[in-house]
Amino acid sequence: MYCSVCVVGSNLLLVGVLGPSGPCDDVSVHHVRGTESYVVSYCPSVSGKHMVVVKWADQHINGSPFHVLVQH
Repeated sequence: MYCSVCVVGSNLLLVGVLGPSGPCDDVSVHHVRGTESYVVSYCPSVSGKHMVVVKWADQHINGSPFHVLVQH
């Protein structure tokens, strides 16, 4: 997932993933140096429905929460 914050200014980016067995611990958020962009990734270990929540300044970004079906 790619998130650009160039039009909304400085604030805090919050990302969480909830899987079928609870919160996912392996969520990675990296700021792309020299830009106003972030790269978010996670590697689910359990198949099933996952929900990805992305908030900027405690407000959901467009489309959040995202619903992802993981199949192994």
